[in-house]
Amino acid sequence: MPSSRSGTVAAIKKMALKWPKAGRKLVEDKANGPAVISALRYVVSGLVAITPEGGKVARAQAVSPQVESCHICLQHPAIAPWVESFIDECSSFPNGKYDGQVDQMTQVLNSLRTAVAPPKKSVYRPPPPPSGERSWMR
Repeated sequence: MPSSRSGTVAAIKKMALKWPKAGRKLVEDKANGPAVISALRYVVSGLVAITPEGGKVARAQAVSPQVESCHICLQHPAIAPWVESFIDECSSFPNGKYDGQVDQMTQVLNSLRTAVAPPKKSVYRPPPPPSGERSWMR
């Protein structure tokens, strides 16, 4: 993301237009984040201020079990050309030239991991038939 407030505002507007179904947009609640949220409050919906915990390496370590156990699915590079550079950046983290995509991934995964899931709907399951009787459902 650009470091200036106007550059960040423009980048968020562009991303919101490109990905209109993204209902939740995480913005760090430090540096120019509060000013960006204030500027876009009535323009872009779904902006959520977050306070990152720990450094980038600590956040990456917190989500590494999800990544290592293959619980992260990426589209094929033919469909999503950004995937190759994303994998390269992840592979070189934390010593690579860039780390923005890795940091964004950790913020999203940490946010999803700590989100409260809605209660599961109960499904009525009839009791099994008494022993000796046959059920038409078997």
